[in-house]
Amino acid sequence: MFSQAQFSAAKKLLLAQSSVPTISYTVDTFFTSSTWVCPEGVTEVTVIAIGGGGGGGNARSLAHVGAGGGGGGFSQSTLSVTPGETYDVFVGEGGLSDDNSVYSGTSSSFEYNGIRLVYAHQGELGGTQTAGLGGPAEYGIGDIKYSGGNGDTPHYQQYSGGGGGA
Repeated sequence: MFSQAQFSAAKKLLLAQSSVPTISYTVDTFFTSSTWVCPEGVTEVTVIAIGGGGGGGNARSLAHVGAGGGGGGFSQSTLSVTPGETYDVFVGEGGLSDDNSVYSGTSSSFEYNGIRLVYAHQGELGGTQTAGLGGPAEYGIGDIKYSGGNGDTPHYQQYSGGGGGA
């Protein structure tokens, strides 16, 4: 049996030999397409990509007020990266709507040498009466993927439909 002094010494020895690695992280957020150079000492990153939402349908008259565009898809992956290497970041933009046309959003991705490592599909445009579909998860590339929400149809021919969420 250990004496209190022996137990205390053994406990100190165990504590002195155990070490907890220090983990630090930095969040880089991109609002426009760019490149990212992996810093020294970084070997793993978690990437989240959200596709741009689709533009809402045009209001042609009070009877045709327009449907909402679909929300962009969501994809996430944790990736091994190499310090000093350059990666491409493509940020999806929301779709536009003007007097004559409506446009889908654009997709978002994280790429290395032209290979998509993480990809989120864009939301589709809303029509005059037809809601835009959300960016489908099955088109995405990632460990975790969700579809964007569908836009909403116009209500009571008075209010435009809401856009879908990412």
